[in-house]
Amino acid sequence: MNLWEIDDENLVCEMTVSYKRHDGKSFTLPCCDTIQIKNGKVQALRIYMDITPVVADNTAQANKEVMHRYHTLVWEQKKTELIPDYLSPKFTSHSFPPDAPASVEAIQNFVRYFFAAFPDMTSRENVLMAEGDKVAISWTINGTHQGEFMGIAPTGRKISATGLDIMRIEDGKFVEHWGGFYDQMPKIMEQLTGK
Repeated sequence: MNLWEIDDENLVCEMTVSYKRHDGKSFTLPCCDTIQIKNGKVQALRIYMDITPVVADNTAQANKEVMHRYHTLVWEQKKTELIPDYLSPKFTSHSFPPDAPASVEAIQNFVRYFFAAFPDMTSRENVLMAEGDKVAISWTINGTHQGEFMGIAPTGRKISATGLDIMRIEDGKFVEHWGGFYDQMPKIMEQLTGK
């Protein structure tokens, strides 16, 4: 803390203040106080502090972190048991075929089925962007067809596809979806069948 006497009645105090926000994040903020004193008593106290880091809307960054964790844990490490941790019970996709079940359990089962068909599958996060409550990820998958997939017996053929998912996030979970894996199905099926 630094304290300066400007004149007989005015002091300036410079310091830092530590603050812990409701989400647990801690901040150290610069603070400057002006103090007016008359007859040995504080007459006025003005506190100047930049609280922008505390109140800034960090939604986009938080949503990027959710998507990054989901992609890393589910699509790279194949921890399908974590899917319900990321998909809201009210999840809806605007990209799934009309007859495709869209419950959390159905999505979890499909991802497991896909991993069984392509057990060596890798997924790379190419680009991650967010604005407000939406986050987009561009990804590339590669794998070898070693298990039955969509009625096709294992072919040993390699597949590769690059896609884009856009998710709307609410309370840390995906609630709405556009694009993604189903958009790449024609390309994947062509690589498997050669047609």
